[in-house]
Amino acid sequence: MSKRFIVLLLLAAACSQPKADEASSWIATLQFTGEQWLANSVPTSFARATIDSADKTLARVSDPKVAREVSNARAAARSMQQAIEKNDRIAVANLVKRFKAMPRSQ
Repeated sequence: MSKRFIVLLLLAAACSQPKADEASSWIATLQFTGEQWLANSVPTSFARATIDSADKTLARVSDPKVAREVSNARAAARSMQQAIEKNDRIAVANLVKRFKAMPRSQ
């Protein structure tokens, strides 16, 4: 996957009001960002910015059907942000698995 694809994905997600199904897209984006950071395919600054954007967008999702999913994703995003700051690759790998296992709304 190229950096351009990630940027396009982020732009598409950021251009509209967040909805319940978009929470799933942001969770997938967080997972992918963690994977790419672990593979040294994206710089740390890009990972930080992506996580920050995801957290801010997820905070605006107001659908009660996905409140738990969003809350868990935001907590994991903040944990991943801290792990990346510490260059803790094991923690990031575990968080990538956590994102992968999260239920996705349809």
